[in-house]
Amino acid sequence: MYCRGAPPYALYTFKHALVQDAAHATLLRTERKHLHARIVEVLEQQLPDVPRRNPDELAYHCSE
Repeated sequence: MYCRGAPPYALYTFKHALVQDAAHATLLRTERKHLHARIVEVLEQQLPDVPRRNPDELAYHCSE
């Protein structure tokens, strides 16, 4: 996993998409839903400029 930038605007990425998919698949469905909901909450309440600059990020987490 790589970190680019400084918090709170840091971006974390996996070296390979298959590693990301494998990590995501190990989470229980209810846990994944909770984590995505929490990400949406943080983006909307604490980092409102992030969804304005990158609305597809918010849309992804809302759909998940």
